[in-house]
Amino acid sequence: RETVKAFVESLTNKSPEWEYEREWRIIRDNSSCGDKWNDAKCGALLDVISPKSIILGCNAKSELEMIAKKYCDNNKINLFKMEKDDKCFKLNKKIILNYDEDT
Repeated sequence: RETVKAFVESLTNKSPEWEYEREWRIIRDNSSCGDKWNDAKCGALLDVISPKSIILGCNAKSELEMIAKKYCDNNKINLFKMEKDDKCFKLNKKIILNYDEDT
């Protein structure tokens, strides 16, 4: 039991330097999802607040990007993808969908 708790904490805790990101981490846990788990879709529809934006990592596969784009477009959620900078050691945030007028 303590091993599982330590494992989950290692996946969900962030270093204080990254707290500004306010990211959500989603972990598949059939027992926590109960009857809402859908094996065919490998996920669960849980009652949570709707995000303002979703940021895909630079190594996100095109299939995931297509699914995220469809979901974000249907729900008017901003979608971004991180890309490696060609000249500097940094990541740039590329706009995929943007529903905010001020960004």
